[in-house]
Amino acid sequence: MSPGQWDFSEFNHARGSDAAAPSPAPADPVSSAAFDSQGFGAYASAPVAVDGFGGPASASSTPSLSTARPPFGMLLLAVGTSLLAIIASLLIGQGSALTLVGWLLAGPLAFGLLATFSAKDAKARAMPVYVEPTWASAAYWSAVVVTFVGVVLAAVHVASWVGHL
Repeated sequence: MSPGQWDFSEFNHARGSDAAAPSPAPADPVSSAAFDSQGFGAYASAPVAVDGFGGPASASSTPSLSTARPPFGMLLLAVGTSLLAIIASLLIGQGSALTLVGWLLAGPLAFGLLATFSAKDAKARAMPVYVEPTWASAAYWSAVVVTFVGVVLAAVHVASWVGHL
């Protein structure tokens, strides 16, 4: 085989006056001339984001993930009402019908707020990204204990008040 056997350069020339001039050969993407000083050259370009239909992607079409956290506001409200009930029970004592107010604050209201916290926390846990601080479980169980103490203290004062009637 001679080196000229595979030379097809004669077919690259125009054969008539109406034929177009041959287009220049594309640059070699591997050659060193195609790269600049940072290693990327004419062939390196930033990828263009497109939507599912071939058009440019808009900012509103890209989904964003938001982080969900426990609803600590409900937990603080439950602890606050329980502490208010404990203070009311200790200040009012056993001699008034207002001890029922302390029991209502610590019982149905505070435990209702704890139940609401649990329901909203379960909804937040169902989100794609849920971030729970390490102290969240301890804070929840502390709130349950404070609420329980408030209910028991208020119930003892209500029972003592009713017993003295």
